[in-house]
Amino acid sequence: MVAGNLYGSQYLTEDLDIVYETSQGNRERLCSALEPLGARVLGHWPVEGSDRPLTPDVLAVERSVTVGTTEGEIDVLERIDGVGAFEDVAGTSETIEIEGRAVRVISLAGLIATKRASGREKDRVHLAELEVIAEMSRLRDAD
Repeated sequence: MVAGNLYGSQYLTEDLDIVYETSQGNRERLCSALEPLGARVLGHWPVEGSDRPLTPDVLAVERSVTVGTTEGEIDVLERIDGVGAFEDVAGTSETIEIEGRAVRVISLAGLIATKRASGREKDRVHLAELEVIAEMSRLRDAD
């Protein structure tokens, strides 16, 4: 929920979620971009407890993988509940400047939709906070 922190959430996240465009060329670019960070697939692929390099072949068969890097964990997703695939997420994203770089981030409304759709208890807890942040933003914009 790094995006939530960018919008003011106090919830501390342990990983970054990214939804990527799934063409073969983009899978290759994504793996190349993460390679300098020592990207390793964590968890069940291809067997429980494996720790293998992130490759385009892994992304071609897995809809989501958790990747360990020297900077922390990244959930690499083909789609996200409540919003959809890359094109859908891109349609509900906005550009935020982070350390001098323009970065596309899911919108607050999109983030709220993902939390509503997930059904996980931890997401329901954070949903209430995000809804308050959204309401405060609406009130601020109305002034």
